[in-house]
Amino acid sequence: MSTWSIEVENERNQLIEKFNKLAQEISTYLNSKQYWVDFIDPSNGKPYYGPSTSDALFETDERFRNFGINIVDLGCCRVIQHLQHGTHVFVGCIFTSASKMDPHVQNLLKEFDVSN
Repeated sequence: MSTWSIEVENERNQLIEKFNKLAQEISTYLNSKQYWVDFIDPSNGKPYYGPSTSDALFETDERFRNFGINIVDLGCCRVIQHLQHGTHVFVGCIFTSASKMDPHVQNLLKEFDVSN
């Protein structure tokens, strides 16, 4: 998102709600397979299941550069930019102890059409 409007804000809130529901389902699934899993709640940048912390991982955090996301400083604000999708993106981050090559993770990646 490179511009702000009430429509963009409403879309973002809807995406946060959808992501949190989906991440909870994925977490339940991977937990049932005995893997640790948590995700960052995009509304506050904090772990959803983990202990409360003062540290937060917001979508414009420089640490997201490690995941192929560029952070562009426009002077008035910072904008996320994905290498393939530009600035029209939403960041949802799930962490797990499961390997990317684990069959359960591969099934999830196929189900949600994720190539990387």
